[in-house]
Amino acid sequence: MDRYLHRILARNRDSVRTCRWFSHFLLTTVFIGRFHQRSVEKRWAPVTHMALTSLLHQLADKKHSDLSREDIVPRAFTVPTSTDAHAIHQDLEKLRNSVLKEQNHLTTVLGTWSEFLTSNSDNSDILRSSAELGLQLEQVRDKALEVEQRIKASAQVDLTDLAHEIEICNQHHATLISAIQVRLQSHTAELRAG
Repeated sequence: MDRYLHRILARNRDSVRTCRWFSHFLLTTVFIGRFHQRSVEKRWAPVTHMALTSLLHQLADKKHSDLSREDIVPRAFTVPTSTDAHAIHQDLEKLRNSVLKEQNHLTTVLGTWSEFLTSNSDNSDILRSSAELGLQLEQVRDKALEVEQRIKASAQVDLTDLAHEIEICNQHHATLISAIQVRLQSHTAELRAG
């Protein structure tokens, strides 16, 4: 009986030691991990600031924005207004070309900074907004092709669905600009505080 009791007590002491060691290890790892993360973010803060500013300026509408005053206006697509089948065909082709150009531009801009932004700070909202914009650009392109096929088949011009997709796309672009501005403001505040 004594041997049995002695074994149980020995196991419990080892379990308690293991539990204490693990809790110290876990707390140390979490603390050091966060401390290291903050240290890395602080060291790369100027580059992060430059990346966010570059993204913002490259995604802004150059004609309507005043970049020197940080007055940023997102680029926007317009709904074709022609009622003539030939003119609407040309407008839809211009829209599709503009969408393709915007997709390429978005890909290039993100390709420059995405790896850096994902590795250093919490910029997931910016990358998520970028992905949503990219998907919506495809929706606009697809809807423009659908409208064009309908016009060829029946000469009927109905732009309601296309107008809706363009409106959503413009909203996604504005959301992306807003996400970058919010992150840039919080990053600037962190730089000044720290």
